[in-house]
Amino acid sequence: MPDKKSINPCDLVCEIDKIKKRLMGWERAVVENEANFQAIIENAPVMINSFDETGRCLLWNRKSEDMLGWSREELMDCKDPLSLFYPSCQSRDKVFENIKNPDGIFRVYEVMAKDGTQRIQEWANFKLPNGMLISFGIDITEKKEVEENLRKNEARFRAFTEAIPDILFVFDIDGQYVEIFTSSEDLLYDELEKLKGLKIQDVIPDEVAAQHLEVIRKTIETQEKQIFEYQLDVKKGKCWFESRTSPIKGLQDGELLVASSVRDITRRKLAEKEIREKEKLAVVIETAGAVCHELNQPLHIITGCCELLEQETEVSENVRRKIEIILREVNRMAKLNHNLLNITSYKTKSYMEARIIDIQQASGKIL
Repeated sequence: MPDKKSINPCDLVCEIDKIKKRLMGWERAVVENEANFQAIIENAPVMINSFDETGRCLLWNRKSEDMLGWSREELMDCKDPLSLFYPSCQSRDKVFENIKNPDGIFRVYEVMAKDGTQRIQEWANFKLPNGMLISFGIDITEKKEVEENLRKNEARFRAFTEAIPDILFVFDIDGQYVEIFTSSEDLLYDELEKLKGLKIQDVIPDEVAAQHLEVIRKTIETQEKQIFEYQLDVKKGKCWFESRTSPIKGLQDGELLVASSVRDITRRKLAEKEIREKEKLAVVIETAGAVCHELNQPLHIITGCCELLEQETEVSENVRRKIEIILREVNRMAKLNHNLLNITSYKTKSYMEARIIDIQQASGKIL
């Protein structure tokens, strides 16, 4: 500023104009900042509102109106706007107390919308430097519904897995046990909690593990269901299992998982074995019957001829000894024939590089 003694009126006027321009610039900046602030508040993706210490609504943005249905004008004209959202006096008093004593902590509230529906929201209250109370809210109704549906689905799924005799495994591409669901832990190779996180090749025998890994990779590569059978010695004992694997689709981040439904088919395998043995036994019995029928008549003729030769007076001792040998072997063949007719089970024994019917074991007779 020029010295008071040397102030020039023109200079003073110029200086005043400069001050006015600066003030006008500041006013414009304040107006612009306020407009920007209002635009941010109005278009924020979260609910923002403000109530004074008497409960009167001072601020209500568009997101709040979208979520709860009440307009700013309706709330401004209402003497007790909080009663629109919290019909219960007890709930309303608690909310108002939190507004008047802001701590910035998000809390969950059940809020009544204009259409009468209950919304679940999280609200946190803050106090600005100028003393204004402001609240920020997030509507989590859909999130809570999703969580509740997931909880119900998980409960149904667990009830389902506990009701069926199958075991459900979830493997990653490396054969790691990701999830295990079963109500029959005696069919597991080890305790359920110990298996989770381990790789199948580090748990079960190598041959069976290699079979699993091959099927897991084939399932992922082809994106098709695979079925295979295997035998494993588990806590219940030596059991046969049927595994049906299917790729789990729709996973994020390229995660590759396979679901494997495993069923104990030991009884079925034993039944199939019994049927096969009965079929083989039927064939053996039919064949044995035919052989016995064909052998009986020649044996009777040989026996009869030997007996007639023994009655001859001119037969030498040497010939008589040979006749006795023939009769002894014929009797042996007759016993064998009798055993063939009494076969009741399918039993085999090794003979050179093959297997043949064990007549003694199959008939329960000893020659």
